[in-house]
Amino acid sequence: MWTSLREPREEQGSRPTFQTDCCGLEKDQIKALTEAGIEVRDGNALKTPQPEKGHFVTARSGLRPKVVDADKRVYGPEEIPEVGNGTLANVYIKPYSWNYSGRSGISGGLRAVQILELKEFGGDSDVFDKEPEFSTAGESDPF
Repeated sequence: MWTSLREPREEQGSRPTFQTDCCGLEKDQIKALTEAGIEVRDGNALKTPQPEKGHFVTARSGLRPKVVDADKRVYGPEEIPEVGNGTLANVYIKPYSWNYSGRSGISGGLRAVQILELKEFGGDSDVFDKEPEFSTAGESDPF
């Protein structure tokens, strides 16, 4: 799952885009997106299945979307947090039509994000939980 709100994501052969995967969509959200012409994907049906995504869409924009907190305080570009998996947010997606190389469709344009419950992305820097029953804190160094 990818979220690029502070800096655009750059993929070879594509222009840089801000984007977010909106995962775990509920039935009413799926219906609204489908009625707007936006394809809702199923994480179980991907080439490499990702069931944790549930039903999802990826919204993209070439322009930085507006990002606010739960109190509608606007984040400046350098203040936008590194949004991680499990973040709860409202996402404003505006459908747009496109034509490219003989193909056409409707995609979800990423317009704004309201972060309700932030799970900050930490990469591999904090992959372990504390294990108090195995702690060596307070013990003398055996070496």
